[in-house]
Amino acid sequence: MNASCRSSVCAILLTMLFLSLPGILEGQHKGWITAYYPHWWYAEVNPVTDLDYAKVTHIVIFSANPSRTPPYLDVLVNPNDSAQVEYGILTGRPAPYLEQTVANAHRHNVRVVLSVGGIMGEGAQTMSWMAQDANRVDIFVRAACAYVQRKHLDGIEIDWEFPQAADRAGFNRLINRFRKQLDTWTPHGLLLAAVHQAPWPMFGYDRDSLVACFDQINLMTYEMYPGSFEKVRTGYTSPLKLPSGYPDYTGYAIDQQGMGPRAWIAKGYPASKIGLGISFTTTEFTGVQPPVQPGRPFGGHRWGYVKNVPPTGRHWDETSGVPWQGSGSTFISYEDTASCRRKAEYAKALGLGGVMLYELGSGYLPGEGAGAKDQLLGSVRDGLWGSSKK
Repeated sequence: MNASCRSSVCAILLTMLFLSLPGILEGQHKGWITAYYPHWWYAEVNPVTDLDYAKVTHIVIFSANPSRTPPYLDVLVNPNDSAQVEYGILTGRPAPYLEQTVANAHRHNVRVVLSVGGIMGEGAQTMSWMAQDANRVDIFVRAACAYVQRKHLDGIEIDWEFPQAADRAGFNRLINRFRKQLDTWTPHGLLLAAVHQAPWPMFGYDRDSLVACFDQINLMTYEMYPGSFEKVRTGYTSPLKLPSGYPDYTGYAIDQQGMGPRAWIAKGYPASKIGLGISFTTTEFTGVQPPVQPGRPFGGHRWGYVKNVPPTGRHWDETSGVPWQGSGSTFISYEDTASCRRKAEYAKALGLGGVMLYELGSGYLPGEGAGAKDQLLGSVRDGLWGSSKK
């Protein structure tokens, strides 16, 4: 190729790059939509082939957990735990949940990470025990990362609920060791975190370590109805603001002083590293109907359980930006398309890095037609990225 041709080709390539740059930058700044896809939904309700990959950027495989048996990861120690993550809930024949999820996601340029738990109770205690010892941490990190690479995933999510102040050194040791190991990958491995709603001193969070180590710091801004747990009342699982009509409300709110993303940003965490958590599961109180009443809560219903509530049973709190259902002797707090979009718009307005969704199966409507099975997910996408409607 002569000099004139080379010059012409370079000019064409530069022009193409210039024209495509706005789209590239727009894609970079849309914000992440990181969604949990637990194994128990795979064979039961929400098959991997039905996932709308155009509405997510990252999928979290949920979950593997710490073990007290070397190499300290349950999927490498217990065949039953391995079968759940590999195959989902078995229904008579193996269903390659992990393999199919990763393959389908990668075909749509969606990244997939493995959640490494430590979720409350024994899980958190085991994570604390493991993190106390540098040798255990090294074995655990190497084994977890090797497993993730063998399964062609893109990284790790740490869901330790929650490291206490006494765990600070161990938590720092763990996340720095993961960061060091994941940085040896090409491209570098992702490291995500699920953290408490608030950066209170009681938790073992060190700002400089978290910011340096994590690609995403996703806040669990849901199940906020108990407040301090001292006087639990019926309340909203994830209100943006405290309700104005209930002066005795005892729960917390996302935009409340000392809570949510504003509190993390005030502590010096960059907004671009923070994700707002949105839960598609419901919280139900029995034996009571209106807000701010004594009641016994439990959770776990899917959105489809309350989606078709008669108009007389559905209520909307404009101040808090959430719906609630009250009928008979039952109170249910949940998210709908309006509240999901409002939360995504809130995240966008604050300049957050994105949103985290727990979890896809609870927002999935198997009985709906094509394009209508993931309405909550679509509302999040529209609020964060802008409506796809023409």
